[in-house]
Amino acid sequence: IARELFTADTTQVHLFAVIINNPAFNMNQAVFDVISYNIDNYTTDNYRTEGKISDNKYIIITVAGFRNYKSALSYYNSFNTASVIRNQSNAQMFSFVISTDNLEALATDLNPQRYLIFFRENYLKTE
Repeated sequence: IARELFTADTTQVHLFAVIINNPAFNMNQAVFDVISYNIDNYTTDNYRTEGKISDNKYIIITVAGFRNYKSALSYYNSFNTASVIRNQSNAQMFSFVISTDNLEALATDLNPQRYLIFFRENYLKTE
């Protein structure tokens, strides 16, 4: 199913995304934590961070503004979700890099775990 929904295209604009599988999680705090991480580690980059609740099932926090896929992947490799985002409720969290087209497909599919598997199989195994 994932191969029908998503495409592995490293030429597109890519974003970094954190998924929090708890719509009641404090989204503002999580977005603040990501912004603080960016200020501390990427002061010269103009990354844009945004959070939203998707279909009242999960929170998605995106970081945009990467020069290319490789810079988004480098950010992904340096970002440790467990140490950056305060998680007192022990909500399940995971992250990935996603193209703008795949982000649109995910907004329709509403299954970030499916995209995570696709990401690991099609992006991480090619590095």
